[in-house]
Amino acid sequence: KNSRVLVNVVGIPLLLFIIIVGNDFYEIPLFFLFIFSVMILSAYEWNSLVRIDNKLIKISNYLSISIMSVFLYLNLSMIYFLILISGHLILNIIIEILHHSEKPSSNISYSLLGVVWIGFFIGSILLIRDSSFGLILTLSMFLSIWLCDTFAFIFGSSYGKTKLSPSVSPNKTWLGAVFGFLASFIVPLMIYNFFPISENFILVDYLVFGFIFGVFGQFGDLAESLLKRQANIKDTSNILQGHGGILDRFDSLSFASPILFFFLYFRALL
Repeated sequence: KNSRVLVNVVGIPLLLFIIIVGNDFYEIPLFFLFIFSVMILSAYEWNSLVRIDNKLIKISNYLSISIMSVFLYLNLSMIYFLILISGHLILNIIIEILHHSEKPSSNISYSLLGVVWIGFFIGSILLIRDSSFGLILTLSMFLSIWLCDTFAFIFGSSYGKTKLSPSVSPNKTWLGAVFGFLASFIVPLMIYNFFPISENFILVDYLVFGFIFGVFGQFGDLAESLLKRQANIKDTSNILQGHGGILDRFDSLSFASPILFFFLYFRALL
């Protein structure tokens, strides 16, 4: 319990500091280094979670996720990502042909899923932070998802009766999900009322932000629970004492971030 409190007391202010300074801290790309560390640790947990049994494929996951993080940091064209993902898939198939393991199709499929999930879904946070209004958007996303998780836990555990998806995540309730969803609108609406981002952002945009954080954030949580249920584990690791693993902390963000990025991209708000 003490270690859990320590993670909160040290971790949350440190994370907020890293988000605020971004990549301009004495010319050190601090935010990139933070997300890169998150992605590498997530790749380690992923290899264990989905039980990839080919060492070369594990190594290829680290390599491709590292390269993708640099691509995102440099904001390269989408063609580079298609080349990387295609190259990763072909390389993994060649690896399995030359170093045949017990479950080649499983290794290849899970490896590709991991590269997209960790490499782009989590990595897309870099694109949002580096956008025109990156600081306020990134803070809004992190704070909204924290509020969503907190409200869902408090109301779900205290008053929730009907299970949301008992076969996937037995502790989550519909009441918790609804209160988590409603809490996701608090930060976007506060920004709209008191710190409007720019005149290009209208009320509907802020409401869409809340919807993305409240719906896709919770689906991200459930998606990871689905894989943990298959692996029969509670946490992806115990690296964050009392808080589980890195993937446990970034599951909601991993779905909310790419959806937010696509919305901003198609609304030409980046």
